[in-house]
Amino acid sequence: ARTPIPVASTDPLSQSFYVDPETYPNGFYVTSIDLFFKTKSTNNALGVSVELRELDDGYPSQLYISKTDSAYLKTPSINISSNASVATKFAFKNPIYLNSGADYCFAVRPDGNDPDFAIWVAELGAIDITNPDKQTRIEQAYNSGVLFTSQTDKTWTAKQNTDMKFTMRIAEFAVNTPKYAYYNNISS
Repeated sequence: ARTPIPVASTDPLSQSFYVDPETYPNGFYVTSIDLFFKTKSTNNALGVSVELRELDDGYPSQLYISKTDSAYLKTPSINISSNASVATKFAFKNPIYLNSGADYCFAVRPDGNDPDFAIWVAELGAIDITNPDKQTRIEQAYNSGVLFTSQTDKTWTAKQNTDMKFTMRIAEFAVNTPKYAYYNNISS
């Protein structure tokens, strides 16, 4: 069942993505998303939520896909780097199924709208910061999605030439080894 996000106003970022039916004809299960932070809050009581959501007319929706579609980390667990090379893993409690041929997004929400949380993004035409000595320009988007910004979590602005740097992990299942479950009746 889809679940609405909490009512409190926040200023999230969101990144859309597409589940390509040629690559994933049966869809897939997301297990975690790595994000890359440039800075983080000085308040160790604050943290960041990452939520998987549906798109509504091409924009991030306020609906989670299900109740387990949020991952959360406090400030001490968030890694930062000056060159976008160190990831922070946001793991979901359970794998989350996404349909083939569908568009989704994940939203990144800082507690208290703390502006000290900053995430690395890639902008077309900019120099790749992970190896600045090579002066390599970012010439193509690595994902078919769009970065969105919002000040209300209701109205979104698309940033067409910019994507959040992220790594999405999906589950793989072995189907060639049989597994057995044994049930025993317990007398009452």
